[in-house]
Amino acid sequence: MQRPASMPPDGPRDGLAGPGVIVPAAHCTGTRHDTETALAGELAGALTPFLRTLINRRPVVALCTKSTDEPHWRALLESAGAAKVLTVDLTDLTLTERLLGGRRTVTTAIEHLALQHDVARALGGHQLLASFDPGGDAVVLAPDPLEITSIGGRCSLAVKPPVAHLVEHKTLVDGLWDLMGVDRQPSLVCDVTPTLPSQIAALDQGEGVVVSCQRRGHAPTVGGEHIWWVRRGRLPATFPPLTSRDLRARVMPLLVGQPLRLHGMIVGGNVACFPVMELLSLPRPADGTFQWGGSVPARHLPTTARVHLHQVAARAGRWLAAHGYSGGFAIDGIRTDEGYWPTELTGRLTAAFEGVDSAVRVPVYAANLVARAATHAQPSSGTLIEQTTPLLAELLTALTARVLDATRADIYGAATDATSHGTHQLRWTPTGLTAEPSPATGTQNSAGTIALTRNPRGWLLHCQLHAPAPLLPDLPWGSLAPLVYHLSDQVYGTSFGQLDPPFGLPPTPRGVIGPS
Repeated sequence: MQRPASMPPDGPRDGLAGPGVIVPAAHCTGTRHDTETALAGELAGALTPFLRTLINRRPVVALCTKSTDEPHWRALLESAGAAKVLTVDLTDLTLTERLLGGRRTVTTAIEHLALQHDVARALGGHQLLASFDPGGDAVVLAPDPLEITSIGGRCSLAVKPPVAHLVEHKTLVDGLWDLMGVDRQPSLVCDVTPTLPSQIAALDQGEGVVVSCQRRGHAPTVGGEHIWWVRRGRLPATFPPLTSRDLRARVMPLLVGQPLRLHGMIVGGNVACFPVMELLSLPRPADGTFQWGGSVPARHLPTTARVHLHQVAARAGRWLAAHGYSGGFAIDGIRTDEGYWPTELTGRLTAAFEGVDSAVRVPVYAANLVARAATHAQPSSGTLIEQTTPLLAELLTALTARVLDATRADIYGAATDATSHGTHQLRWTPTGLTAEPSPATGTQNSAGTIALTRNPRGWLLHCQLHAPAPLLPDLPWGSLAPLVYHLSDQVYGTSFGQLDPPFGLPPTPRGVIGPS
């Protein structure tokens, strides 16, 4: 077998990892908050001339997937010369009911995304938009993961390119790894039929297999849905019937190691590599599925490993750029003792920035739109593109290295039921992690916050967990995340149930968590 892609004998340390590739520096200096603010402001300033050209003094309808993004989109777009700005908070349940004519409950991540698209489409025929833009001159700004081409006849800026859809199909991705020259594990794509168990057995290397399913003619799923882990050849009870006629399956060996995300952005042919993220894909022993908790900055990765992982991201970025792609991208995979093995490719900005302050998050998402627009810009904009995009790549690399900080993890979860809600302060004590109603007195030993709020899926759990240096200094986030869901079940009455760390990570400590 060839040496895995993450295991070359040497590689670049910091700075340029080949022509047009920029990777994060190993160490950052300066006051963190001031540096983040300054870098975000500099990035917004660099984006303004290009946004001014794209907007061309027209009204702008800005769709927001977080309520805190609204004032920052408004300020950025007004500075870029927008005639006026209408921000639409797609998380506002009252607005959703108003536009859709009633409340709609969803249960999965893909249904939640579809709901946001339905709200945006309903806006196109609503008086709210007609009053804002009676002449129909506005342009629409729809940041990832939204894929909206127009609203009420008003076109979107920088629509996601078709190639970005193709790379996300799990049934196609293995061929792309081969074209990129990125080593991978063996896999099998087949129909879901009664012969599936025998095909699973052929790929089992001793630890089991992972099976992901996708319906013919449908977009790929999100949020870790429609993926099962199988051991000893027994499909879990939650797996679809083997008589399904419209399901395709991708089967690959279950890999024991740390799930990691390599991500970045292609801006005018320049590849900006972002800090490596750890994927919180927690196995559910009860049904063979995964609880998706988001992606968090990876802790305790050796420097040589980070270098090699950035090299894999840079190789994929250069290949995508050579084939006409611009914008955010991500590679999900598993780092084992043999190296890093890719499993999925994503053509968008991911949820890695979900927990980032909106003052930083909005310029990053705006840069993604500019990157896409630069690919299709008019020749008259060529000089502006050439001058702007290298600087954008450098600023994005520096800024994300600051804000995706491994000392804090934003952990998420959707719950369908709960007996209480609210925000609690987390605190490390000599005996473990406790929760007490906010605001807590003092900040000594603070471990962050845990909150449960209303959401179209029922309830949204969001935990900001600080690195537990006093108690559990060497564990990856994946080993600690099950504690958060257990605490949620205790404090809020949710039903996440038993969750384990990703396969191969140290076990979750027992007896170190509980409410005050």
